[in-house]
Amino acid sequence: MKTLIFFLASSCHIVLAGNQIHQSVSGDPDQISVGHIHNNPEDSVNTEWTPDLYWGVSPSGNQAERFHTSFYVKYASDIPVNELFTIRSLELNVNGRVAYISGSRLTDDLHKMIYELPSGTTIYCYARYTDEKGIMRIIEGEWELK
Repeated sequence: MKTLIFFLASSCHIVLAGNQIHQSVSGDPDQISVGHIHNNPEDSVNTEWTPDLYWGVSPSGNQAERFHTSFYVKYASDIPVNELFTIRSLELNVNGRVAYISGSRLTDDLHKMIYELPSGTTIYCYARYTDEKGIMRIIEGEWELK
């Protein structure tokens, strides 16, 4: 099995023609991450991406606006996959206090508590979600309140 390491950026083009692979990459070099394409004996291309956990419109690792009440699991906009994920439950940790939620939305009481936290507070979240095949997975994220 041949393996080609490519760079996945906001604009990445890969063409597989027979046994030749042509690629071009453009975008900010500081925002490029490494991915893999595996060329199996049948000359098909398999790609594997990992979805991100979002709080409102903010992916994990970023600052978040405290008015958002919903969490989502999805691929970044530059990944050409339209898979649907369903969050089954959330576990939030705020300053050592843990809250468990069924579904993907904050309860009114929890949202009020988060809304009153000072800017700079870090929110940690573990989400249990299912993919389109019904496989249960866990993803984690963290955000700093604006």
